[in-house]
Formats: sequence, C-alpha cells, structure tokens
Amino acid sequence: MSLQFPSTIDALAGTDAQATTWRYFDYLDGRPDRPSDDPVSQRVSMTVDQLSRVLRTAGIDIRRLDRSTENAVRLAVIASLVKTLAPPTPETGKKRAVAAFPKWRLMRVLRYIETNIGEPITLANLAATVGLSRMYFAKQFRATTGIRPHDFVLRKRVERAQQLLAATSDALVDIALSVGFQTQAHFTTVFKKITGTTPYQWRLEQPRVA
Repeated sequence: MSLQFPSTIDALAGTDAQATTWRYFDYLDGRPDRPSDDPVSQRVSMTVDQLSRVLRTAGIDIRRLDRSTENAVRLAVIASLVKTLAPPTPETGKKRAVAAFPKWRLMRVLRYIETNIGEPITLANLAATVGLSRMYFAKQFRATTGIRPHDFVLRKRVERAQQLLAATSDALVDIALSVGFQTQAHFTTVFKKITGTTPYQWRLEQPRVA
C-alpha cells in the first residue's frame, strides 16, 4: 500500500525525518529490542498516538505500510503537521495555590511562639494551635510568611536573644537556654547565620545606656 501526496512534500523531509519515522514504526510495532530509555520515542509518543488516530480515521493501517523511503518521508511530514495542529495538552502537574492564613489564625500561632519561646516548639505543636494537620499547616504558614515554620521560630528566638543581649549582662549560655537553644554553640551558629555576627560581637556593638 502506498500513500499518495504531492511530490513537493518529499522535499520537506531529510535524513533526520526518515530516521525519526523508523522510530515511529518501531514504537507502534512494540519491538522488544527498542531501548526503553530511547529519548526520541519518549519525546514523540504523544505525536505517535495522534498520528495513529488520524490514519485510522482515514482508513489507513500503518502496520500494513511498506517501509519504503517514500512512506517514511510522508509519515514524518504528517506527524509534524499533527503535532503542530493538535491543541495544546493542558498541564496537569501544576501545584494548586495554597491559601494564606486568616489573620486570627496567624495571630494565634504568633502568640503561641512568643509564650513558649524558651521551650521546644515542634511543627505538631504549632499545627495543633489552629487545628490543622502538620503538612497543611506548614504549607499555609509558608504561603503566609514566606518561610518555613522552623526557620520562623529560629528567627523569633534570635530576636528575643537580641533583646536580652542589649538589656542585660546575662551570660551568653544563659541567654541561649532562655530562648530555647539547647547549647551555646547552636545558639551562636544560628545567631550568626541570621544576623551576620556572633552574639558576643553583636552585644559589643550595641550603644551603652548611661
């Protein structure tokens, strides 16, 4: 069986189109020796399905076509047209936008953090304050504040530490423990990451009150 097309179409396809068309044949025939990671087959699988439907609608059985160069060229041209004219496939992988917290819910979380700043604060604790699952709470919290709950709590701990560093002469280790850090070393690491300097240096740079 041979497809009849105007001879000008033959000029539109070259070696690459012919090679791609043989991949089409192999894909449709389901040859076991076709590599499973073949990038061409992966890339054109949708076009192949569309091409098959078009040919079936026209009463043409692609499996009965001989593997002549002429048919290869013509099928490549048809496949290119099908891919060009087919409506775009809707994207299904887009993530749904996560709604931000209502103000009352955010304020409840902030009050909990402020009240328990010197204690361990887990994601489960925070989620429970507003009656949400941990996963959904984390998504909504990040949509509202722009950062993860854990990072937000660390920033609040550092802010409280800055108040104590400026207003008291308490030892660094005591301040670290009072704002919820387990060790002075961890306190210093987090403090420097957020402020750009160590707690000791930050305290020295604060204006002294007469």
